[in-house]
Amino acid sequence: MRLPRHFAGMIAAVGVVLLTGCGADDQTSQTPDLSNARKIAVEIADGQVSPGFRTVTVAKGETVAITVASDTPVEVHVHGYSTEMVEIPEGQTIAIPPFVADTPGGFEAEAHGEKDVPLFLLQVNDN
Repeated sequence: MRLPRHFAGMIAAVGVVLLTGCGADDQTSQTPDLSNARKIAVEIADGQVSPGFRTVTVAKGETVAITVASDTPVEVHVHGYSTEMVEIPEGQTIAIPPFVADTPGGFEAEAHGEKDVPLFLLQVNDN
């Protein structure tokens, strides 16, 4: 069965619009600028967090770059920001994909392994 020409043209136009909407110009697909990023380093050893659970305050719009080292395998995420957990293999230091803190509030960073370990509270202030 053949479609009338005007239907075929409409289908092609819809396809172009859909593909254009998936382009790399979307801001969420851009890598944040790390030159002025707030760098947060955490180490987990024997189930203890170093430098200890604390509140890290950033301004709304600030880029956050987190590195985590662990002596046991864990998965790490920041509630409210990370959609995927990042796996940290035993004895490794891994950088969590940087993100822009664009939602005000308090967000716990947490490691999941043999037990859940709270790492820090990210406090995003709306300045």
